Amino acid sequence: MDFEALVKHISTMQSTLQAQAAHAVNLALTARNWLMDCYIVEFEQNGEDRAAYGEQLLKKLEQRLNVKGLNERSGLSKNKEALSALVQRQAMPLQPKDIINTPVTLEFLGLNDRALVTENDLEQSILDNLQRFLLEMGHGFCFEARQKRILIDGDYFFADLVFYHRILKCHVIVELKIDKFRNEYASQLNLYLNYFKAKVMQPDDNPPVGILLCTEKGDTLVKYATAGLDPNIFVQKYMIELPTEEEIKKFISTANY
Repeated sequence: MDFEALVKHISTMQSTLQAQAAHAVNLALTARNWLMDCYIVEFEQNGEDRAAYGEQLLKKLEQRLNVKGLNERSGLSKNKEALSALVQRQAMPLQPKDIINTPVTLEFLGLNDRALVTENDLEQSILDNLQRFLLEMGHGFCFEARQKRILIDGDYFFADLVFYHRILKCHVIVELKIDKFRNEYASQLNLYLNYFKAKVMQPDDNPPVGILLCTEKGDTLVKYATAGLDPNIFVQKYMIELPTEEEIKKFISTANY
């Protein structure tokens, strides 16, 4: 082994293990958020002394647990600023796949399967709760446009939600669907990404990212439908209700670390 080979081996090892660690942390945080919300909702609905706390519940929890950020999920770190700075110094540059939460939980919209009628209903509910949606999506998202109009060969197309990610330095296009994934959805999002690269992207921007939110997705169909398309297309399942205890256990037990 020469020096260049040594550098290559260590670099590969570092990137691989760091990605695995980040994935494991993301899974743990997702499970924590689910469980935290489940416990709080259960207390608010059935707690014997819930009336004594009312709107002060989250504040009282923060004081009792000596943590900050229990409201819209900013984490349990006692010094989030220092922790964030440390992570920024030690971490490799973020990749688009690092910003995607799996799955996206939208229970705060107050919708259910029966109430969710159209994509416009879902979109309007998200905008009505934009702050919480941004927190659910993750750190760095900045809202830019709704129903972004795109003109191609005399025809208009409309991208549901457009964000700019200030850390990745790229646009993020979010398409909302109220049914399971279909292959034409990936083609539609690929069209929008190509348009943004040609007409919207600035010289100092990174290539745009597309996130397709569906109620269900088959991994094999997603794999075949997105093969050969823009690599920054991500298909994610969203949930409009908190998962059951059984679903949480299944998610944790089947997670690929």
